[in-house]
Amino acid sequence: MKRFSLLIVIILSSLMPVAGQGLPFMSNYLSEDYEAHTRNFDILVDTLHDVVFVANFEGLIYFDNASWFILHTSGISRLTKLYEDSNGKIWVGGYNYFGYLGPAPNDDMQLFQLTEGETFRGEVSRIWEEDGQLSFITVDGQVYEIVEETIRRRGQDTSLLIQENSIVTQRLELADNFWAVATTGEGILFTDNNGQLIFSVNEDNGLCNNNVNSISYDGNGLLWGATDNGIFSLAVPSAYSRYTTSEGLRGEVLSIHLLGEDMYVGTLAGLYRRVGTHFEQVPEIRHACWQLDIHDGSLIAATAAGVFSISPTLQVKQLTTAGTTAIKAFPNGFYSGELDGVYFNTKNSRIKVSTLERVTSIIADNSENLWLQNLYGQISVRHSGETQFNLMGDGEDVNTLVSFQGQVLSIGANQEEPFTYPQFSYTDEDGMVWLTDNEGKHLYAYQDGQRLKNLDEKLYPLGNYTVRALLKHNGLLWIGTPIGLIALDMTRPDPLLSANIDLDICSVSLNTDSVLWGGFENVPAKLSKLSPNDNHLSFYYALGSESRVGSTLYRYSLNNKSWSGWNESHVAEFYNLSYGNYTFSVLAMDAKGKLSNIRSINFTIQTPFYLRWYMVIVYALLLMALGSIVAYLRTKQLEKEKIRLEGIIQERTAEIVQQRDEIVMQRDEIKEKSASLEKAMHELEQTQKELIRQEKMATAGKLTQGLIDRILNPMNYINNFSKLSIGLLNDLKTNIEDEVDHMNKENYEDTIDVLDMLTKNLEKVEQHGLNTSRILKAMEEILRDRSGGIVKMDLVELLKLNEEMVNNYFKKELSEYKIHFLVNCPYSSLTMQGNSEQLSKTFMSLLGNSIYALSKKAQRTNFEPSLKLSVNQKDNCAEVHVYDNGVGIEEAILKKIFDPFFTTKTTSEASGVGLYLSQEIIQNHGGSITVKSEKDKFTEFTITLPLLNNS
Repeated sequence: MKRFSLLIVIILSSLMPVAGQGLPFMSNYLSEDYEAHTRNFDILVDTLHDVVFVANFEGLIYFDNASWFILHTSGISRLTKLYEDSNGKIWVGGYNYFGYLGPAPNDDMQLFQLTEGETFRGEVSRIWEEDGQLSFITVDGQVYEIVEETIRRRGQDTSLLIQENSIVTQRLELADNFWAVATTGEGILFTDNNGQLIFSVNEDNGLCNNNVNSISYDGNGLLWGATDNGIFSLAVPSAYSRYTTSEGLRGEVLSIHLLGEDMYVGTLAGLYRRVGTHFEQVPEIRHACWQLDIHDGSLIAATAAGVFSISPTLQVKQLTTAGTTAIKAFPNGFYSGELDGVYFNTKNSRIKVSTLERVTSIIADNSENLWLQNLYGQISVRHSGETQFNLMGDGEDVNTLVSFQGQVLSIGANQEEPFTYPQFSYTDEDGMVWLTDNEGKHLYAYQDGQRLKNLDEKLYPLGNYTVRALLKHNGLLWIGTPIGLIALDMTRPDPLLSANIDLDICSVSLNTDSVLWGGFENVPAKLSKLSPNDNHLSFYYALGSESRVGSTLYRYSLNNKSWSGWNESHVAEFYNLSYGNYTFSVLAMDAKGKLSNIRSINFTIQTPFYLRWYMVIVYALLLMALGSIVAYLRTKQLEKEKIRLEGIIQERTAEIVQQRDEIVMQRDEIKEKSASLEKAMHELEQTQKELIRQEKMATAGKLTQGLIDRILNPMNYINNFSKLSIGLLNDLKTNIEDEVDHMNKENYEDTIDVLDMLTKNLEKVEQHGLNTSRILKAMEEILRDRSGGIVKMDLVELLKLNEEMVNNYFKKELSEYKIHFLVNCPYSSLTMQGNSEQLSKTFMSLLGNSIYALSKKAQRTNFEPSLKLSVNQKDNCAEVHVYDNGVGIEEAILKKIFDPFFTTKTTSEASGVGLYLSQEIIQNHGGSITVKSEKDKFTEFTITLPLLNNS
């Protein structure tokens, strides 16, 4: 009988109009979401930990707003009841089970079963606390109490048993005069203090199951429920609600209008009338209903099948048959925007007044001007007293019309004043203008020339919904969107807007398969130290309560570096982290658009044993010893090779001398050929010497190249570990200085002196190692093969290219020291056979030396620096001159400047092979290079190169 009476109340109440209350925003969680049994017996929102606990057929499942977890009991028995005592402790009861929730060693959540005292059999049906005494009762009426975590049987009391024949399982007050009633078979009912039904949520309008076994409220606008087939959360009480297909409203909402107290909604699927908490379709109108207006006391609808009128008595009449996308009513008739133009319709006539096609908006201002806007953003206007509509602009501009303070504004796509281009606008009954952005989203209000920022917070959660239609009436804002109709009660406070923004790191997992920190207690300032292999971490985080209206966004950073992008994910995962100290930080932006507190947690990944500072010193010492041994053995091998080569040279020289003696002995016999033979002898001797020299150089070059390759790698290790060892010695010195109070003063001073000596020695090792590496690389450059690559080329073009390179590479020096760089080249080409890359390198080397000389002189005296590059043709050769008035070259060293490894610069500035290589390159091209210079006056290099016969 109780069930029948409740059903009568539900049916009658559903026919009563309820102001603005539609379907609450909700989320359903099914067994595949929380990975446990479908049936749930009890639910509890623990506000201390911001966690939702659910007694499930398989065990205890919980949701920390980031992830679902399950805790199994011994034997995997079902759990049926949950209770939070006055100390915030969570007690859990089930089939042959009673225990509590506590922290594991890693602060993960863990179930602890009470085994001391009397054992019990049966299923726990209720847990309560009275005067500090915790008790529970089983389904057979046996009552037990908990004393110091020991179970004691108190007796039997059948009066505490739950009546199974009641349809109501729980009543919970959510706010003043607002109750939630959980039922068996009817879902959730929401009533006032008198039990009057306000609305209901069940399987028909989206609830996961009608058998609601338990509900719990989080205090921030979310009601949680446990059912026989899943878990749900509803945004109640709330100023936001919605009407979707569950309430009979189908299709994307395009228009909203009132006819008396009846609300009509036009969608892509037709026209609907609101009846109580549901919508009924007007049977005659099943086409897209674009706009609505009132004419002659009836509602007129612009649809894809023409214009229809609907009287207050629901009489429907078709007025036109052409597809209509816009409509505007006046006392003497109405305008209809159709595919081929705009028409003015009266009872007896129909006149085409504009050829503007596909009009979507018809607006009149206070001056009786009539404005038209079509689908393509073209604007046409007919001013008061005129008969023709005139197109504004050139017809190519994209504009939209906004009714604003009795005027109609044409807002361009790139316009920003008085507001940016809105895709949608609506002026309500109070003269307030509602606008969106250029995508039809992020609704805001505008009045008296100012944006109403006090409404931004309420509208912010709806920012991602595309607005297609609006209606404001009696404090309610009805918003038409692609998913249905959203109702916003502007007068009702919403817990969403007053809830605290409390961000927490929920848990930290290691390598995705183990919990490093479980989240039961408060977030620690620092996690325990991790081994070098524990470098795959996942951080889970969430707000204490997330709104079902709008989205909560998160971003994070590591070691205070740049923040990640905003997203809805509750996890940040890091792979292959190197050793060191880290700080993970996370920030949230709630559905109101407000930022939360920043939550941070520190952790350290320890340095691998083989990379710790004392091991690096050992590696450096071993490497230095190994390098010394390798260098010694290689030197011995080179000495043996040198002796062998000298023997070969002596043997070949003896053979040549012997041949020469034989020729001399035959000189008397062939006097008539003595002159030619003498010449041949001379040429042969020169050739033999050159061959010996080339073979000797080639052999020495190969040996030297191999030596360079073998020495460079050890030298790199010596350089690197010297530098690293200096840093380690500094760290060691710092550590010893920190321990000065615990050391003997004399030992401390001796240790510091030794460390300083070691540091200086290593600095010398590093300095000479770098110099040695530079010399070896210079030797490598000398030994490089420069044959080949000879092609026909234009010398003038190459010098002009070098001019551009100088202006680019030495731009800073030319500007800083005001160096005047003059290039003088002939207009005609100078053609030669050459390697342009090698010649360019030579010219750039000489020009770079000149800029260096000018810079040095400019740093110590005031003069006008000048650099000249010129070329002229002399006979069949080209002469290139590089002149500067810099520091010059001393006469004593002028003859040495082309020697390899000779330089006036420091070893760290140059290796001394530049001019040697330049001379070799010029000579390989059949040319010559000379130099003239006076100390502190000038230096001039002259390069002579053979030209091709240009005739």
